[in-house]
Amino acid sequence: MMKEWIYPEEDAFGEYKDADQIVADILKRRGIEDAEQLVEFLSDAPKLTHDPFLMKNMKPAVLRIVKALQNKEKICIYGDYDADGVTATSLLLTVFARLTRNIIYYIPSRFDEGYGLNNEAIRLIAGQGVNLIITVDCGSVSCEEVELAKELGVDVIVTDHHSTNGRQTVDTLLLNPKQDDCGYPFKELCGCGVAFKLAQALQRTLKKSDGTPAIDKNLLNSLLDLVAIGTVGDIVALQDENRTLVKYGLRILNRNQRPGLKHLLEGVKLQAGQISAENVAFIIVPHLNAAGRMMSAKTGVELLTSQMATAEEAKRVQELVNALIENNKQRKKVQE
Repeated sequence: MMKEWIYPEEDAFGEYKDADQIVADILKRRGIEDAEQLVEFLSDAPKLTHDPFLMKNMKPAVLRIVKALQNKEKICIYGDYDADGVTATSLLLTVFARLTRNIIYYIPSRFDEGYGLNNEAIRLIAGQGVNLIITVDCGSVSCEEVELAKELGVDVIVTDHHSTNGRQTVDTLLLNPKQDDCGYPFKELCGCGVAFKLAQALQRTLKKSDGTPAIDKNLLNSLLDLVAIGTVGDIVALQDENRTLVKYGLRILNRNQRPGLKHLLEGVKLQAGQISAENVAFIIVPHLNAAGRMMSAKTGVELLTSQMATAEEAKRVQELVNALIENNKQRKKVQE
């Protein structure tokens, strides 16, 4: 019996001169409903983005951070050891470094502590005089750990993107588009994406004494390379706002402006101006992940935040690049 091909009677989007009709048909079957969405999806300059203050708890979280900055409280960014967590940690460290000197970070050991918040780490951080912990890419259901932090006099803001699967969430300021009653219109941000929305909200809120923004908008734009790496690395849907973040992030990445990342790209033979999402997924992300899997994810954070302002820092960056490349080789051998 011969197969019969059945074609739709109408074009998926009517006449659309800038896209092959087959592509248009495929995209319609994948949820792109109309011509406007098609144009946005295929655009080289997408505009789709959402107000960070639509995210549940964003305003009180920003106000708590403002209070911490005004009172010169010590703040700790608590991350995760994968590429999403490393880029998110690096992003917030870069932002807070412009606002305060009282900033540190902590990433748990994959081997000794495991994923997310843990009580031993909370005690260690509290013992260093920290007043506020801001998590990235973890913490939505770390109820016991958050309660311990409260007992020790440490406030916690959780930024995360993981589904809670019906489990009880933390009784603290939680920024997670997947939590109940969150009105944020896009639910598929990665951890670094959520951290970026917090940075956006801070940029819109914080002012210098002369009324100008305390965080330059150009700084936010420069962080999109990290968001692109975190988004591609965490294999979230490249739709809606994620598509905008990744497209612009790849442009920033190809400008090769981040000193440590520039040396890593040279070390793995990637040429600036020609780096694709595929290169991010199969070359850059595995090297950042390998640090957390083979030794310490802090290697990745140190590399991504280094400014290479001195010869000593430049030497250190080269050591970090060599370590990441060697870690990834070892990771491949172990995996095989």
